[in-house]
Amino acid sequence: MLIFVWVMDMINLNKKNFSCEKTRLHIAKNEMSAYSDMRICIVKDGTAVWNIDGIVYEVKPDDIVIMNDKQKRMITKTGQEGLEYFLIRINRQAFLNTSHLSYFLELTKAKKSVIKDDGLANILKDVEKEYSSKQDGYMEMISAKITEFFVILERKIHLDNVTYTKMDKNMIKVLDYIEANIKEKITLCEVSEMYGMTDSAFSRHFLKVNGISFKKYIMTKKTEYAIYLLENTDKCVTDIAYECGFSSISGFYDTFKKVTGRTPNRISSMI
Repeated sequence: MLIFVWVMDMINLNKKNFSCEKTRLHIAKNEMSAYSDMRICIVKDGTAVWNIDGIVYEVKPDDIVIMNDKQKRMITKTGQEGLEYFLIRINRQAFLNTSHLSYFLELTKAKKSVIKDDGLANILKDVEKEYSSKQDGYMEMISAKITEFFVILERKIHLDNVTYTKMDKNMIKVLDYIEANIKEKITLCEVSEMYGMTDSAFSRHFLKVNGISFKKYIMTKKTEYAIYLLENTDKCVTDIAYECGFSSISGFYDTFKKVTGRTPNRISSMI
């Protein structure tokens, strides 16, 4: 049964911000990849081992896999029969003026990327049917189904201490700005001015919308970039610290330890 929600909270999908495909994979991947969209997969046939941001998941038919647009992932192993899955790609822009993007991001950050639920699986199967048939109004039906998927998902999987509010265009611009300038020193003052708020008002708004403080978000993103450089380059820790926009080595070490619980040297030695 379709759950109707307020139009303002509907995920509005179109051919520019949404696509689907059925895929069968026989060969596992040997490198981590990230993509520029949110992804929802439902496993249709076969088994596999999926590595998502270092967390290993074993998946089987009717399992649902969700990934945000920053997570690195790869399928490290498939069963003899390979892996068949239906893949849904959704651009961030589709989530504008809804509460669902904040929830999606927090859910994936909480390492809850694989979901087992028959009701949610059936919704995604309905999406596949609509997409395959492409009858009149199929995009409207898919938008309603994907919105229903998120409403039920949020009811069933509760995340503590997170308030979900609308992700507006300006906030997405802020997050994109942070991503593009993560090597620089990004201050609350410059970003709040970009948003058109005072520092204190923007700080409260950022926490409310994203479920994480502005300072902690910057620390986390810089640390993620540092880990990427540690894993994928031969640069020394000192060079990486300055490339990530830290003004001192001690500040880099303190931030890295707070975010990961480890030192950069420890991460480097594990590679």
